[in-house]
Amino acid sequence: DGSHRRFLCVMRTMRCCILVLAAILCSTYALPPAVDYFFLKEKDGGKLRDNRAARVDDYYSSIDTTLTDQRLKTALQNLVANHTVLSYKEVWTALHDLGKLLDTYPCSTDPNHIPDVYSSHCWAPNKTTVELPGECGNYRKEGDCYNREHIWPKGWFGGFSKGRNAQTDLFELYPSDGYVNGLRGDLPLGEVDYPTYTSTNGCRVGPCSSDGYSGKCFEVSATYKGDVARSYFYLSTVYDGKW
Repeated sequence: DGSHRRFLCVMRTMRCCILVLAAILCSTYALPPAVDYFFLKEKDGGKLRDNRAARVDDYYSSIDTTLTDQRLKTALQNLVANHTVLSYKEVWTALHDLGKLLDTYPCSTDPNHIPDVYSSHCWAPNKTTVELPGECGNYRKEGDCYNREHIWPKGWFGGFSKGRNAQTDLFELYPSDGYVNGLRGDLPLGEVDYPTYTSTNGCRVGPCSSDGYSGKCFEVSATYKGDVARSYFYLSTVYDGKW
């Protein structure tokens, strides 16, 4: 049925995510932006700074890299499960800073503008106005406003209230064009060879070309496939057994 096919598609994505594990443990730049958001916050003033190498080495120093399979996954879960929990309202502010760590930042001459993971549009860090698009709001087309995209559809873990804090986890939430986000809905991620819609940064919606699934898929642009894969690895580790 549809749920089983979505599960198979997610499992294929997870096999790709497992390959990222070595990069997470061995590379100081393999972490998704959400990790950097908290690592790079200075205690005096909360300004972003580039101190990744020392922070990441310290953070993973307790992990036994000889562990494998479920034992490794459990060790990682125990390490990262005790993380900062934000309210859904606080996520808007967090995305203002998190956007500065995305690959497409800066996206305009204004350093306060936020890049988008589902389109090439650039957003103001406040509510949408007639002059400048920002937080959604209503939308009718791509470029109208951006919202807080649950990259792992929240319907897959039973809805917003069932997320066990995943619903406001910064690994789960990305700034995304409201219109494209609406097209994605709860579609699984996969390859799309013949899209019915292609966003301005190359995201695709259409029949899934990935083996084992015959429904519609959503393909993230090449720029953000690595970040999304690492988010999926994180979510499947931290919330293993909770959903």
